[in-house]
Amino acid sequence: MLSILFFAACGGGVEPPVQEYVALSPVEQAHRISMALRGLRASDAEVQMIQDDPDAVVELAEAYVQGEAFGETIRDLYAEVFRVRAVDSNLPELGVLEGSTRMERNRILHEEPLALIEHIVNTDQPLTEMVQANWTILDEWGAKAWASHSGYDAAQGGEQVVQFTDGRPGGGVLLTNAMLARWGSAGANAHRGRADMVSDTLLCEPFGGRDLPLSGDVDLSDESAVESAIWSEPVCVACHQSLDPIAAHYWYTRARVTNFLIRQSYEVGCPSALALCFPMEMYSSTIPRDAEDQGLRAEGYFGQETGDFEGLGRAIAADPRFAQCQAKRFASYLTQRDLGAIPFEEMVSLQTQLVESGFDAKALAVHIVTSPAFLAKDIVGGEGADALPGLQVLRPEQLHRTVLDLTGFSYDMEVTDQGLGLIPLLRDDLVGFRAMSGGVDGFRVATPTHTATPNRLLTLATVAEEAAAALVVLEMTKNARSRKLLFELSDYSESSLRAQLVVLHRRLLREEVAQDAPEIDEGFALWEAALAASADEEDALKTLLAAYLQAPEMLYY
Repeated sequence: MLSILFFAACGGGVEPPVQEYVALSPVEQAHRISMALRGLRASDAEVQMIQDDPDAVVELAEAYVQGEAFGETIRDLYAEVFRVRAVDSNLPELGVLEGSTRMERNRILHEEPLALIEHIVNTDQPLTEMVQANWTILDEWGAKAWASHSGYDAAQGGEQVVQFTDGRPGGGVLLTNAMLARWGSAGANAHRGRADMVSDTLLCEPFGGRDLPLSGDVDLSDESAVESAIWSEPVCVACHQSLDPIAAHYWYTRARVTNFLIRQSYEVGCPSALALCFPMEMYSSTIPRDAEDQGLRAEGYFGQETGDFEGLGRAIAADPRFAQCQAKRFASYLTQRDLGAIPFEEMVSLQTQLVESGFDAKALAVHIVTSPAFLAKDIVGGEGADALPGLQVLRPEQLHRTVLDLTGFSYDMEVTDQGLGLIPLLRDDLVGFRAMSGGVDGFRVATPTHTATPNRLLTLATVAEEAAAALVVLEMTKNARSRKLLFELSDYSESSLRAQLVVLHRRLLREEVAQDAPEIDEGFALWEAALAASADEEDALKTLLAAYLQAPEMLYY
C-alpha cells in the first residue's frame, strides 16, 4: 500500500485498461450526467445540446456543477460519509431554543459540517479546506445554540458563514459543533471513537477494520488493566500508538452532548460555562485534559508531531490517503458502487486527477460522470461489462428534487404533535421515508441501497400519486406558458391528449415518440380506462400522471 500511495503522490498515474465501450444514447447520457450531479432531469434544451454535439458532455457537466443543485448533491454525499443526519438528534426546547420546532433543532446537528463542505466546493476552494477551515456555517437556530462565534446577521437569517471567537484552531468539519455533538466520547474512551471516525471518513482506513488478533488475556472490564495494555500488549500498542495521538487533539472539546445531560444542567441552574446550556461552548481551553491525566499519548499523526488541530489538518491534507479516499468517495457516490468495488487503476487515476487539479471537487465530479465507462451501457464483446457502473437508481433526495422540479410538488408534512414542525418526508427518517427508500439515517442504516426494493417502489408510488394530484390542481390556475407538464386542460379530445402524451414521454420517460406510436396508444388507453372509472376528466388526468410519474424510467437513469 505504501508503494502505491507513494507512486500516486509523486505524480505517477495508472490509467485504466483501454476498453471499447458501447455508449448510451445522447438522451440517456444527458439524463445520467444531470441526475448524478444534480438529482434533476436534463431539460429539452440540454438534451438537444448533446444530440447536436455528442462531445458537449463535458461542457454540460461543467455547467451543472456551477448550479445550486450540485451543492445539494455534495451535502448528500458527505451526509453518507459523516452520518450526521441522524434519525432524531432531539435537542430539548430549552433556553434560547424555545420556540423552535423539533425539525429545526435536528437541523442544528445535521447540516453544519455539510454546509461547510458545500460552501468550500461552491466557492471553488480546494477540498483540503474541509480539514483546515477556521470558520463554520450556522443557520438562525444554530447561531443561538452554539456559543463563541461572530458575524451572524439575525435580521438576514438563513445559513451564514461565521467566525469562531473561542480560540478554536482550524480543523474544518472535524471541529464543527455538530460533528462534536454527533461523534461524542464517553468515559474512558478518551475521544478514541472520534479518532477512528477521522481515519475512517477522511483516509478510508478505520482502526476498527484492522485485523488484529486479541489474546483474551486483558480484562476489558478493568479500566486500569486496559490502560496498562495499551502501553504494553503488542497487539494493543499496534493500534493505540496511532489512534491515541489523533484522539488527543480533542482534549479541549466537549466530550458528550445528550438530551438528558442538557436537561440536567437546566435543572441545576446552569452554574458555569462548562454546563450543557444554550448557547453551548463546544471548545474551551478550560475543559479539563482528562486524557493527559491518564498518561495517554500527546497529539500526533502517524508518527508526526502536530501540536494542535491546525497541524492535524495540514497532516491530513498532505497525506496521499486523503486524496485517494475522497476520490473514491466521489466515485462511489456518483456511480453507486461500494468503495471496495472501485478498481485499483481507476482509483489511482482519480487520485492523481484530484491532486493535479489542486483538489478541485467540481473538476473531479465532472471527470467521473463524463468518463466513457460511466456513459456506457456495455463493453464491445461483453467481457468485463460487470465492472461498469450500470443502471443507476434514484436516491430519495434525488426523487425529492426531481419531482419538485417536474411538478412543483414537495412531499412535506406539517406535524404539530410533539412540536415536530414541517417534515421533509423524503429527507427525514423520524417520520419520513428516507432510509426505507434506499437512503441512510445516520445510526441504524449506515449504507445506501441501490436496488428497487418493495419499500422504495411503494414510496415512489405514493409520491407519484400525491404529486400528480397536486400538479393537476396547480396547473389549472396557470396559463399554458407557465405550466410545467400539462399544456392543455380544456380540450380532452383524442388529438389533444395524444399531443400531451408525447410531452410526458419526452419529459418523464426520456422517449421521443410520434402521436401514433404504440406507446402513445397505450397511454391513451390508460386515459380512457381512468375516465371510464371516474367519469371525471380531472381525476382521470391525475391517474394518468401518477402512472407516468411512477414508471420504471422515473426510478432509473
